[in-house]
Amino acid sequence: MPNIRLRPKYIFILLLLLIPTTTARADGPGEDWDPGRFEMVDEDCIVYIWQLMAWADLQPACIFWLYNEGPPTASEVRAFCGAELSAAWYQSPQISPSGELPDRGYYVLLDKLAQTTCKIRHSLPSVKFNYQISGQNLEIWAAEPLPEHSIIKISGMMGAFPFECMGDHCSLIISPTGSRGIEISIQATSTQSATPTPAVYLYIRYDPPGSPELVDEDHGSAAQRAWGSFLDPDLPGWLAQDPEPSRVGYVYLAGRLISTGQADASSCPGYGLISIGYSSVCGLEAAWPQVLEYQNKLDPEISQAAQAAGIPGQLLKRVIAIESQFWPDQHINWGAAGEAGLGQLTHNGADTLLLWDWDLYQAACLPLFGPECGFRYSRLDDWQRSALQNKIMTDPSLEILARALAANAAQAGQIIRDLTEERPGAFMDHQDLWRAALVNYNAGPGCLRASLRDMIKAGYVPSWGSLATSLGAICPASVDYVERVATTPLPYQPPADPK
Repeated sequence: MPNIRLRPKYIFILLLLLIPTTTARADGPGEDWDPGRFEMVDEDCIVYIWQLMAWADLQPACIFWLYNEGPPTASEVRAFCGAELSAAWYQSPQISPSGELPDRGYYVLLDKLAQTTCKIRHSLPSVKFNYQISGQNLEIWAAEPLPEHSIIKISGMMGAFPFECMGDHCSLIISPTGSRGIEISIQATSTQSATPTPAVYLYIRYDPPGSPELVDEDHGSAAQRAWGSFLDPDLPGWLAQDPEPSRVGYVYLAGRLISTGQADASSCPGYGLISIGYSSVCGLEAAWPQVLEYQNKLDPEISQAAQAAGIPGQLLKRVIAIESQFWPDQHINWGAAGEAGLGQLTHNGADTLLLWDWDLYQAACLPLFGPECGFRYSRLDDWQRSALQNKIMTDPSLEILARALAANAAQAGQIIRDLTEERPGAFMDHQDLWRAALVNYNAGPGCLRASLRDMIKAGYVPSWGSLATSLGAICPASVDYVERVATTPLPYQPPADPK
């Protein structure tokens, strides 16, 4: 009985069957598809019947069937056979190089296949919304992509007030909203289904004498969309769109430059270094030209990564300054508690990134786990999530760091929504929300959630002041971290520098 290993932990005993190409799903998830709009179609299909066999007695421990070609995934085995058998299967020993079979563990066996008729779910394209501000009106259009159907009505909520317009067009008068703006939810009902489409959310601020402002998929940053917030008229420097040139005396950076021979401090006592690898005052003065160059040479790349991720460029630069002082070779305590890269990304940080950034998760997951990546990251097995975290941390680029900060902004926003049942931008301004996101990045969602919960129980309206007080009793170091990021250090002025 031949044994063929197609990938680790999959052992197939082939029954000389030619398996035709087929699929039980006509399509996969995507932004252009509404999961609530589908039709069921009868189609010929093949059922693949699998057995999870025990090596000890070559008897089936579990029998299951799939409608898709190819080996069963870990998620499928777990769904049919349970977590205990699934884990035991993945921990099973390998066949020895001499071909000796294991005496314990499990393998999967394709038992047989059968032709049958299946009801295949075909997703239908979703209704498309277009909207624009015209004067003091919000104009909304809904387009039904199915030619045999049409839009019956557009409905939703504008702040606390419901609205409904018959047909595929709706014109809403925008009343003054104040500086925090309002949330608008939009749905459409089509002749295709009596169930309205999932709500689309956008945010409008109209604070006379200014003009109405819109935050939606095409307007505003990723953080603004996650929070339903608007930019403050006078944003502080640490949230500037572009990174700003700095002249900070970074003693860790100076120490690394001296240690690696990129700066000469041989005229200083102890060669300009102190016992823990940082530079002395003399060492910083000697290495200052290189320190100045290093802390600013990445500004173009920082600006590009921040713009692509939809976060402030100066925020990204300040996080790098605090985490690594711009020294690129940062891999500390590699392992479960490791930190890597310019932003000292941790496994928990990579976990947040993979959980909230679908596109990056797909790019990292598909080469490793193929069809199992159709499930969300949170549904993967622990070992799979760990493998993806390691992959992210192996090369934590500026793009990865920028997207990690955006992911933390999204997660912090969702935590605030969950606990307050309100959009974060309704009561916290843009810079306070970024402070909450930095807490999430530095200390993790557990600290942020616990502090917010205690603050709300005490009757405080969410704000950075009340959140910082609550954090002081739970995660005090995160408050210091936020203030360090948000505070611009005084410029370093070496004695020999004529500037």
